[in-house]
Amino acid sequence: MIKINTILEIKEICKNFAGLKALTNVNIKIERREIRGIIGPNGSGKTTLFNIMSGIYLPNGGGIYLNKGNIVGLRPDVINKRGIARTFQNIKIFSKMTILENIMVAVGSKQPVSFFSTILQTKKANKWENEIMQESETILTSLKLWDYRNSLAGSLPYGKQRILEIARAWSTNPTILLLDEPGAGMNRQEKKELIAVITTLNKKGITIVLVEHDMKLVMELTQQISVLDSGELIAEGTPREISNNQKVIEAYLGKEKTA
Repeated sequence: MIKINTILEIKEICKNFAGLKALTNVNIKIERREIRGIIGPNGSGKTTLFNIMSGIYLPNGGGIYLNKGNIVGLRPDVINKRGIARTFQNIKIFSKMTILENIMVAVGSKQPVSFFSTILQTKKANKWENEIMQESETILTSLKLWDYRNSLAGSLPYGKQRILEIARAWSTNPTILLLDEPGAGMNRQEKKELIAVITTLNKKGITIVLVEHDMKLVMELTQQISVLDSGELIAEGTPREISNNQKVIEAYLGKEKTA
């Protein structure tokens, strides 16, 4: 039975690729406003699970229940409108647009104004444009990107590009944010800024689920950790419990698996 405060339940999820079992009967419950880490060796199924949660892959079995409703089979854009947004291992921003324009595009995707209304500059369209601008300014200010608003996204330092991608995902007004390797390629200072951004979003009520290889970052940020190995859930617990779990230690010290 789903707990009253459970926002997302991953139930008996299975995924096969050409006979290869990528995920086998994975069960995870994520509580509202939690920061949950999902870790595991290369090839353990972490990104595959994210792809199922965001509608990119269909599982071979099981369900993903967002606020008790099964979202398996829904398109990624529909899942986003239901409240799940995500980032990717490879940064996906509009590099030739400004920072502000990147955010405005994401904010504007939520607005119910027709193309013709925009072209004709109706009062409704003008009001919509002003609302988009105001919300975009709030988002950039909250995540300390306002000073970069007129810079081209592709000209930002790598760490800022990562934060911009998170800001764009947040701009779609999710209740759950899936972050796939958010700290990849960042230096120490950039990771400190990343931790501050994730903490800020969580304090605003966003449930965060992150896949991450940097164990120091995971241990500092998360309240609960789920560990996958060879497509199976092998452990769950607090950072302290996971760091002392023998199965987890063996999974990380054992032979590295292929991606």
